[in-house]
Amino acid sequence: MMGSMAGLPCRIVLKGELSERFEGAFDGLSLRCHPGFTELSGTLADQSQLQSLLNRLFDLGLPVLSVRTGHECARLDRSSGSP
Repeated sequence: MMGSMAGLPCRIVLKGELSERFEGAFDGLSLRCHPGFTELSGTLADQSQLQSLLNRLFDLGLPVLSVRTGHECARLDRSSGSP
């Protein structure tokens, strides 16, 4: 499988509201809190970095509600921001 120089756009939704102190803990993804959930979004280098990030989230005991990658993320970033 060939990768893109632009990276892998992703959006991960976590249950609960994380504080802003976690902002730098997730591979440069932006963190946005909403009532009842937290959204991490941005671009990762590749699938390996995504897997590493997911492992870290699970190790921290953070419940993952959804993971989306690729072009679907660009459409979601322009939408209302629901999980």
